[in-house]
Amino acid sequence: MGGWGCYDAERSGLYPTIQELAAAAPQNVGMYEFLLDLKRPLEDVVDYILGANIDFIFRGNLHFGREQSTPEFRQAFTQIITMLKAAKPTILVQGGTAQCIVVRADDLDPYTGQPLTEEQLMNMVLRDPNTGEPLRDPLGRTYVPDITKEITRDFVVGMAQREIDCGVDSVFFDDPYYGARRIGLPESSYDPYLLDIFQRTRDYAATQGKQLLITANNQFNILRLAKPDYVATICPGVDICTIGWAIHPETLELIWDIDYPTAVTMIKNKLGDIPIHCFMDYAWRIRQMPLTVFGSSPLTQQQRLIREMDTLARANGILPVYPLHICWEVIPLGFPLWVPIAVGGLVVAAILIYKLLRR
Repeated sequence: MGGWGCYDAERSGLYPTIQELAAAAPQNVGMYEFLLDLKRPLEDVVDYILGANIDFIFRGNLHFGREQSTPEFRQAFTQIITMLKAAKPTILVQGGTAQCIVVRADDLDPYTGQPLTEEQLMNMVLRDPNTGEPLRDPLGRTYVPDITKEITRDFVVGMAQREIDCGVDSVFFDDPYYGARRIGLPESSYDPYLLDIFQRTRDYAATQGKQLLITANNQFNILRLAKPDYVATICPGVDICTIGWAIHPETLELIWDIDYPTAVTMIKNKLGDIPIHCFMDYAWRIRQMPLTVFGSSPLTQQQRLIREMDTLARANGILPVYPLHICWEVIPLGFPLWVPIAVGGLVVAAILIYKLLRR
């Protein structure tokens, strides 16, 4: 099959493995969520990413709901990955699934393409251990999945398989311990189920002649504001460890539950010498999330935070994930419309990010 992102038994010695590519430093990781922003021609998106000198596209897709399950969406996602690799064969593109956190009643079965039945949905949801009622997300529009159930893991793996079909080099599993936290279980109690999901996802990639990088969102620091005594579980079985910045919404200072040298040591002791990506996460309408705080901060504070993040991350052997584009509803150069920030500030902040990327 050939190519940087494909496994070819006869030619494998001529190319670095995908793990070697991911571990190569220096490397520029850019968050472009999503590659299909529904606002720009695909050619413009490719030019934007190439201009930023990106080597790894973080969360180029993160499957949330029905629209991303449609054949039209997946065809377009495949097309832009093909365009990116034609222009830069070494680029790595990450897709992802949020189905460890949410399952929507209107989503499509990843195997049949048909709408989920009520029976399928109710068989997958996590239930309140006291009342037996299905647990919904805080906004009430989606259900919390229960990955301890095989039917739910089948659903999650199916979503990951469809990302692989589109040509991704990496699959991101968003906050895989969410369900455990919702019902008060130790996060590590979910590890056997996650390892099953990861292995089945890798096995499918192998049948397609693909090497694959698995990563999951370890909530280092992000949950510190809500739960001061929280210390993240390091998710096993991943090829890239993904951790998060936390920014205090009032003081705009970087905060963490443990210092980064200690975090890196903990990760490497458990997972080995694998890449660590550190990013600013966000969530709909939750204003305390780091990217939302960052995006609504004064320009001078954005510049300071970007420089501090870049310096601190690289000094500790972490690859910072630069926010280049978030969601579908965007203003020029990124960030959601619901973040109140001047366009001019975004332009200057983006220029600063570009300078860091191109050095």
